[in-house]
Amino acid sequence: MRALIDELGQSDWVRFTAEFHPSSHLLAAYSAGPLPIGFCRYVVQPIGPQG
Repeated sequence: MRALIDELGQSDWVRFTAEFHPSSHLLAAYSAGPLPIGFCRYVVQPIGPQG
């Protein structure tokens, strides 16, 4: 997975952390082979007046 992230130039985005992100998740997509073919990173953060 790390090789794909680096190859696509997404290292900074995937490794970014912030105090206002209580959690971060990385979903990987695989085809028939053992290597990932894609990924999606998402973070959770509070929103709204209470956030």
